[in-house]
Amino acid sequence: MALGSYDSGSGAMSHAYIQYPPFRCDIPGALGVTYDDANKLLLVPTLGEIYSWSVSSDTLPSDPVVVKISQGPVLGVRFSLDCKILAILRSNTEIEFINREDCNSFKQSCKSSSERILGFFWTDCPDCDVVIVTTSGLELNSLCLGKGKLKLVEKKKQSVSWFVYTHESRLVLLASGTQCKTLSGYQFSAGGIVRLPKFDANFTKSENHRTFVLSSENVFIATMYGRLYCLQTDPLAKMLHIHRFYRDAVISQGSLPTYASNVSVSVVDNVLLVHQIDSKVVLLYDILANTKVPISAPLPLLLRQYKPANSPEKPGADESSLYGEGWVFVNPDVILDHTHGLLWKIQLDLEAVAASSSDVSSLLAFLQRRKCEAAKAKQLSCSILRSIIMERRSLSQVSSALDVLTSAFGHVKRSSSKGTPIGRMSSMPLILTPGMQPAAFATALAISNAAELSYGSLRASSARAFINGEQEIREPEQESSSIRFSETENQAASPHVSPQEMLDNVFAVIDEGMAVENSFLVAVMVQYLRSARAEQLTIPPGLYVLLVRLLARDKCYARIQHIVADQVVEPSKALALELLDIGAQCSQLEEIGTDMLRQVHAHKDYLERLLHKGRLLEGLRYIRQNKVESPPCVRFLEAAAAKDNFVLLASVLRFCCDFVSTFEHTAEFEKFYSILKRDSSK
Repeated sequence: MALGSYDSGSGAMSHAYIQYPPFRCDIPGALGVTYDDANKLLLVPTLGEIYSWSVSSDTLPSDPVVVKISQGPVLGVRFSLDCKILAILRSNTEIEFINREDCNSFKQSCKSSSERILGFFWTDCPDCDVVIVTTSGLELNSLCLGKGKLKLVEKKKQSVSWFVYTHESRLVLLASGTQCKTLSGYQFSAGGIVRLPKFDANFTKSENHRTFVLSSENVFIATMYGRLYCLQTDPLAKMLHIHRFYRDAVISQGSLPTYASNVSVSVVDNVLLVHQIDSKVVLLYDILANTKVPISAPLPLLLRQYKPANSPEKPGADESSLYGEGWVFVNPDVILDHTHGLLWKIQLDLEAVAASSSDVSSLLAFLQRRKCEAAKAKQLSCSILRSIIMERRSLSQVSSALDVLTSAFGHVKRSSSKGTPIGRMSSMPLILTPGMQPAAFATALAISNAAELSYGSLRASSARAFINGEQEIREPEQESSSIRFSETENQAASPHVSPQEMLDNVFAVIDEGMAVENSFLVAVMVQYLRSARAEQLTIPPGLYVLLVRLLARDKCYARIQHIVADQVVEPSKALALELLDIGAQCSQLEEIGTDMLRQVHAHKDYLERLLHKGRLLEGLRYIRQNKVESPPCVRFLEAAAAKDNFVLLASVLRFCCDFVSTFEHTAEFEKFYSILKRDSSK
């Protein structure tokens, strides 16, 4: 396929966008369109068929899978988790189950004539396969295909007015009471069933004393950074109330302003999007930012067009109409257009967010928490850091930004080395997030306060870099999500900036461009070393080499001696060779470089320096003391012969024969032995 380009149409900037073209499902006689979030399927029922498309990837789906069904009403439809069974809600009293393998079917009806079926969902619980929600509570059933029926495992009785469920969280919320404000929940996962305590929704009383009844459109289950939340809109107060689920409690986390009554929510890459339906703009909130202010100013949702090469295709009027009457926001980042049979996916534009943010530390912390576009987040982080350095921002501002990046990388490395999720281990089985890497979760928790940490508090906290883990209810974890980071931490797919990447993409780039004075870049690098050591990060030798090179350009030789003596820089072969190069202008640094070669056991280079200085006997003692393998015998013999010193040559030759057992049988031995005999006969 030929390459294409992106075009926003109007050239407007937006922090959130939907990508053209959408997933289309133009089926004649369609009874509607629905989304199976468990299997990520777009479903379109007709009178005799169910059409399904997989929308799990970003590529457009191919031809639909068609399942034949008997004619009749279709109020709801869901495939089983293995997609072998199709369940159809035929009425508010009956569900039909169809085995796709043998096309056999059976129907399940309400046990009582007073009950109504509100809906159903499939689970991966060990004890039940499908949960039916009725006005009388929950019916937990196991599937008995051989007998063509459901077996009732357990019934949880309570009055239910409506419910919300997401497969992502495996959590169902049941509403009851005259105002439907009492909510109770259950989480169904492979680890079992967890019952949550009841809690009351918050909403403002109407001035005209009209009774407000909470509806399912006001309540959303959201997952952000591995935590489960209940988000509840309050149209009168124009607020979004947030409750967080724990195993034994549901705790209010405060409220966020929505600035509008008619709103809906989405979650994209752990960022909360509040859609103002009437004004057609989006607010972005980061739940870990510890602020009730949006990340940036509200901007419209953008329709971003992807133009394949040589393609004249443009969005039609039905596709370019945003926030239409048929739009339904489906957890977490899907938009269903029931009117036109379209499915959109919402995405974030990190570049637009970065361009509109003025708080550098908060912006960097936000970028370090991104997963979906990790490479872009890393690139932007490095670019932002280069910019503030080249703009010569105050050293305190730059230092704060550096602390954010080192703190993020440090937490990830520590959690990966432990091989376990960050947090306290509880005696109660905690349920983790599907697809949520333990290290990423730890980083997300830690970074929110990184920009506010001082140097002293950062050093104090680095020894106990440990995230406080409550007994919270989280999403069930898929088996594939239990991974450990390698030594490189899959850096290409990580937003975190390693010390080597900091050197290559920030400090070296600024140095090559000569964008700032050497002294300022040195001050910045020293601040980075301070921050990185507080997080116990491994510093690449190249960073120390660049630091010393910058000081040498300004002839700060005394300062170089000072930072070496005070161990600001760590000894390495690369640094020693750099000191030897600078030693042409400062003999003290040459001596320090030579001593550093010995210190880091760079035997070959150290012996070359001793040979260059004519210190042959010292070199031989070094070889013996350190048991150097494959010593350069010929080089020592050549140097001794060049001095025209019979005793010295004899000593070196004897040493070579004693230290290298096979040397006496080589041509080099014969050569220098002949020279020795010739000199002795004079």
